[in-house]
Amino acid sequence: MERSKQEYYKDYYMKNKERIADLNKARYERVRSTPEGIKRHRAKATEATRRYRLNNPDKVLLTRKSVYLNRKVRAMEMVGGAKCKRCGCTELSFLEFNHKDGGGCKEWRNTSASIADRILSGKRSLEGLEVLCRVCNALDFIKRKNNELSKKYKIIWN
Repeated sequence: MERSKQEYYKDYYMKNKERIADLNKARYERVRSTPEGIKRHRAKATEATRRYRLNNPDKVLLTRKSVYLNRKVRAMEMVGGAKCKRCGCTELSFLEFNHKDGGGCKEWRNTSASIADRILSGKRSLEGLEVLCRVCNALDFIKRKNNELSKKYKIIWN
């Protein structure tokens, strides 16, 4: 009975685990033990990353979107949950952070990181924030600007 290449390499690795680890450690120390080696390694890694991003733009886009959505959900859980406080909408692409007293645009212009990143890093307190869907957030804005006009609208989700 003939073994597959995958089985062979797995067996080889298990039998030579320590020797392989020692070789890898020696290679690591040889390549990155000097400032020049670290510089060369970083340059190679940067170039490899650049090539990967050029050759796989769809994968990179999906990964970045997934990472952002995970951070957004974690930050929303800290604020009160990934659910609109007013209408109960749970569609993640509709949910936003609402500044209860306004000033969201001003805060957004004055900072470089997203609000989710600032919440997760502890650079932004949770005071004055709530999670609303885009529609409720827009109505909240209208209510702050013109309370009479906002009474004409009601949200009904089907």
